[in-house]
Amino acid sequence: MPVPIVTIGFSDEEVGALRGALQPHAVDHSYGEINQILPLEIDGLLRGDLNEYVPLSGDVYSLPVLPTAHYDLTQANAALEAAFQAQLDHVRLESGHFDANAMEDWLASQLDLQSATPTVVLLHLKRFGISEHGWHIQGETGHRAPVRVFGERYPLVVLDPSAVEDPWVGSNAEDFTRYTEASDTPVIARFVRYLTEFRLLQGPLYAPSQKPCHAITGIMAVKSTTSIAENFLRPVSEALVVERIQTSFEQLTGTDTYFDLKLIDLPQDDLVLDLITRLEYGGFELLKGYLTENFERFHVDHPGCAEYLSIVVENDAASVPGWVVLYGYGAYDDDRDSRISASWVNDIYRLLADVESPLCISNCNTKEYLNLWEYLFAHETGHLLGQRHPHDVSSRSAEASSSDAFSSIWSNMSYQNEGRWIAFGQIDRNNWLRNRASLALLEAYEAGREDSPAWRAAMSAADRLDWEGVWEQLRSS
Repeated sequence: MPVPIVTIGFSDEEVGALRGALQPHAVDHSYGEINQILPLEIDGLLRGDLNEYVPLSGDVYSLPVLPTAHYDLTQANAALEAAFQAQLDHVRLESGHFDANAMEDWLASQLDLQSATPTVVLLHLKRFGISEHGWHIQGETGHRAPVRVFGERYPLVVLDPSAVEDPWVGSNAEDFTRYTEASDTPVIARFVRYLTEFRLLQGPLYAPSQKPCHAITGIMAVKSTTSIAENFLRPVSEALVVERIQTSFEQLTGTDTYFDLKLIDLPQDDLVLDLITRLEYGGFELLKGYLTENFERFHVDHPGCAEYLSIVVENDAASVPGWVVLYGYGAYDDDRDSRISASWVNDIYRLLADVESPLCISNCNTKEYLNLWEYLFAHETGHLLGQRHPHDVSSRSAEASSSDAFSSIWSNMSYQNEGRWIAFGQIDRNNWLRNRASLALLEAYEAGREDSPAWRAAMSAADRLDWEGVWEQLRSS
């Protein structure tokens, strides 16, 4: 897999040192490590086998086609560097930061970007007389600043190791958060290798479905009669834009994707669902079992499509634990080839973290509206579609399994959601298409189709990095 890298602000010597340090890097990710079989194995509980009753782990599979990154470094010529320096004057904000969105737009217009081989742009602004600085990234409902990694609205990601420390990435970002000199080759090279593992060649969490379309049903369950927040904050029913959620999935898969929303008032519409969801994460296995047994009642069928069911619950203060929590979970149902996710938002969380709440205490100046509902539907269903967080991998080859260094990229899979966006980025899309094609090749190989015309056409498409072509050739036959 070619990985094009463009350096701006690096000397000939520094580029040469980086080129020598970035040798081919094989990526060996795994998926399926939390596959769960439903319905529950009650007999396992009776035998005292808790893992069989609550199967929190399962088989781990390696991808059938393991990509190897071959880095291709290009040093910006004098004209591009001069144009970049001039552009810095146009994107400087009053805050002293630079506008990351505008710079990404400009870089996309200057570089020959290929969707199947996203470009890495390495910046070092000391070359232009700029010392302390950061980048300001604007999301769909808020912003973050300062950041030092941004991008993925286009098939590119920008790393600026000369920027100030990024306060959004927490303590789990290795030493990428320190101010790095352009000559610090080992740190920057490791930065790029991490980027390869966590973003550019990220393996799937679950195997992407090989079906031609995806039918996602969202369940918005609101404890409307007992919610405090629902009485004076914006009602959930006014916060959801179904078209925007559906568009985010279409951006990812490029195939027919349906998102049907059902609003359920609890407890009056479903007393059992009300009782189970009050247990929150502790009752997740019970919730999955209930949703599985009643799947046809909850799910909107689209014949021939992969089935996904995503429920988001607005809990009240009487729930257990009912504290300041926001979390979700996605699980693959091996028994019926469907996938289920669940998320919870508690009243107290909304009261303390919603920018419209008079009690807001959490980053209230960095966001416009706390659009948790769209974010949670998109994020947890993203897991069901196979997407990982940009801060973790399950890998035999990575130097680390977790790093928050890439939390500010344009992807709703990020945990850094104060300036949240609902969309998937272009690197998310490329990973999904490549991983789906990889699984299609495995299925064709196991079916003994290596001598077929479709196999030869698919391999020819793979040579061109045409992931959609690989899948189309094998699916059509």
